[in-house]
Parts: sequence; structure tokens; C-alpha cells
Amino acid sequence: MNTDNSLFPSDFTVAELESAIECLDPKKFLGPDLQMITHFGGNAKRYLLNIFNTLWRSGKLPKIWKNSVIIPILKPGKAATNCKHNRPISLTCILCKLMERIIHTRLMQWIIKNNVLHFYQTAYRAKHSAVDQLFYHCQSVIDGFQEKSHKKTNMVS
Repeated sequence: MNTDNSLFPSDFTVAELESAIECLDPKKFLGPDLQMITHFGGNAKRYLLNIFNTLWRSGKLPKIWKNSVIIPILKPGKAATNCKHNRPISLTCILCKLMERIIHTRLMQWIIKNNVLHFYQTAYRAKHSAVDQLFYHCQSVIDGFQEKSHKKTNMVS
């Protein structure tokens, strides 16, 4: 792993950690881990942050973070007799998810600040959806008719 962290020149902060903790969905995490993390005091948060920053600088993750328990969830209205009717859900370490959230937030801030994504890009962007993309396309077609120009358009599904 490349440990050149020029995208993220500074250590992760307590504010970033607290924001990531607030984003954790209690419906997605079973067990006492989430309760413990949400009730961390200042010292515990600083210790955890120190671990995250050390891991980030070293470019190495604990092996347990790379493992997951996969649980099949039956799709609604489907027969349990067919394996294809199950949706695999991977349960991973909550600390790994927490660090992922911090990195993801920083990465998205960098992408937005540096205009990496095209204005009309809607995939993988918060508060954007396929409906936005359809709106942009329809607006382009309407503009073309109003301008009486001969624009070509493509739509990929």
C-alpha cells in the first residue's frame, strides 16, 4: 500500500471522529460495540483517534478488519429453497467502518474541492440520484427543441 498521504496531509481530528460516530446506524450494528463507542469520553476518543492515525500513517490494517461474517437474508416474497433468493450481508468490524467513514468523508471533500466529478455526475454523490440524471437529460432535450439545434444525445442504462 502506498503510504504517501498527500491527499490527507493532516491527522484525523476528534471532530471528524465524532461526525463519523453520529453517522453510524444503530439498526446496522448488533451488540454492545456501538453503544460503547457512542458513549466514549474525550480520552477514549483521543486513544481511538491515535490508533486510526497510526494505522493510516503505516498503511496497514489489523487482519480482523479484513474479515467479515456473511449472513444470507431472504429476499421478500421469495422461497427459502433457492440460494439465489438470498441477499448476502457482510458484518465487519465497527472500528473498520468508523475509519472508512472518516476516510470517505475526507475523500469526498477533496473530490468536490478539486472538481474531480463532472457537474452532471450523480452516482456515488450524496443527495443525488438517478432522478437527477433523468431531469438533466430531459432538460437537455427540451433545450435542444427550444433552440432548434441538432444535438445528439446518448442514454445508457
